Amino acid sequence: MEKGDISNSDADTEEVEIIPFVIDTDELLTVQTMGPTTAVVLCLACLATGRMFFVCLNDLVETVLLIDDPAYTDKGTKTIHIAVKNEITRGGLELHGLRFMAKRPKFYTAFNRFNYQQNEIWYYMGLCKPGIVTYRNIVEPEHNLEVVLRPLLRRFLSVLKCLDIWTDNAARELVTYYREQIAKMEQTLHDPAVGTDKVLSDALLLWNGLTALSNTHEECCREWYLPTLLGDTLS
Repeated sequence: MEKGDISNSDADTEEVEIIPFVIDTDELLTVQTMGPTTAVVLCLACLATGRMFFVCLNDLVETVLLIDDPAYTDKGTKTIHIAVKNEITRGGLELHGLRFMAKRPKFYTAFNRFNYQQNEIWYYMGLCKPGIVTYRNIVEPEHNLEVVLRPLLRRFLSVLKCLDIWTDNAARELVTYYREQIAKMEQTLHDPAVGTDKVLSDALLLWNGLTALSNTHEECCREWYLPTLLGDTLS
């Protein structure tokens, strides 16, 4: 939704059952200025039925309100929408999403680490990442693998293994997949029979995938459980 305007075409619509809720715009502005790192979740309880629903306000503001109503702060209150599918039930699938949101600070820490490490790997390989100035290698290219790169990769992997994001990922099983890939990369590095080309290829694939996790988080995961077509479909 961040990439373009909201489309109101009748030819491509889907009904999403929602609950309207009126909230002070000062509260929404506070959430907006906090940024996305810590998920602020609004829980709405229906006292008559004993049911409870939720929505992530950070994602709702950035993904929906700033596009649909960028001047919302000029009003005293704003009516937001909570998807009825976001009902919190004992043992329900929505709990996976809430646990995933609770780990968000740890994921953003990991995303920053992925990008930093990838940039360093590109540099020592003598490659140029788009938008980043590449300087001359600190050692001769033919010596990079054994002298610098292989120990560097081992160190990077030891840091990644300690990140607290690799377990309890029922909401996003792709994270568990990359935990397995990190273990495989570690085995590759400790096998002297594995050649240079294999190490370089596996390293590029692994860190490209890790950095892609951060991209898809912004692209898709932050729209989970929102009252939008993509959010309704993926949730």
